[in-house]
Amino acid sequence: MPGSLEPGGVATEAPMLTDDVPATLDRLADLGRTPDVNIRPVLLRVLVDLFVSKPSHSLDAIRQFDEMASRLLEDADEATRVIVAAKLAGHPEAPKGLLKRLIVERGPIATTVLSRAHLDHATLQSAAALGTSDMAIAVARRPDLDAATVRALAERPEEAVVAALAENGAAPIDLGLQRYLVRRARDHQGLATLLLRRGGDPLELAALFLAADRGARADILMALRRQELGRPSAPPRSRPRPARHPRRPKSSPEGWRCRARPSAGRRRRGGASPGRTTTERRPN
Repeated sequence: MPGSLEPGGVATEAPMLTDDVPATLDRLADLGRTPDVNIRPVLLRVLVDLFVSKPSHSLDAIRQFDEMASRLLEDADEATRVIVAAKLAGHPEAPKGLLKRLIVERGPIATTVLSRAHLDHATLQSAAALGTSDMAIAVARRPDLDAATVRALAERPEEAVVAALAENGAAPIDLGLQRYLVRRARDHQGLATLLLRRGGDPLELAALFLAADRGARADILMALRRQELGRPSAPPRSRPRPARHPRRPKSSPEGWRCRARPSAGRRRRGGASPGRTTTERRPN
């Protein structure tokens, strides 16, 4: 078990980890009240080891651990805080308030917590939108992102953040967001490669054709061909026909009348031939 040194150089044995967590916490609390500041970082590490050694704790034990660890954290150096952050990030019952306090530290302490700890979506979304570039990258690589956090990451100006998001196959990127990322990737070869590697509808990736490899280009061309073949052909354009006006009957010249004119055979017999007419002028 880790120990500590008193001002005179005498080693002080740390409490043994036992199954009686509350009793062990009480003994650690008594040691934590010592005026010797040098022992407090060691007590913090022992306390964290005790907490993570069990998969679950009572609400009272969690509360007591939160109070003691927060108090001991004030005098811990950065190396100790990094170790504490790494151990607590992997425990499902680590106090949320303590984790958020470590996130405020920024730097490697914050990225360690943001990358693995059990955090609510509001905390992740805040870090994605307002955190440093390293903090946003740590969030972008998580497997449990929600749509709002993904949107906040995609709108970051840093290419490294968007690239980490595109590389995360578990990130829920919908069609609208994919189109937005494709537009951004036109000027960024690295992002274009990641989006093509991520896959999706080849038609949506057609704008990245020049950045695609031979296989991806073949998929894009085939998808475009299918789209062209599946599109219904337009009917041939016909020229408009001129409007048809009703024919007017031809009128006879002024003073002329039409009457049936018998054929020659009927005239010989004295009969009229129907269907043939002759015109003669009669004075009015």
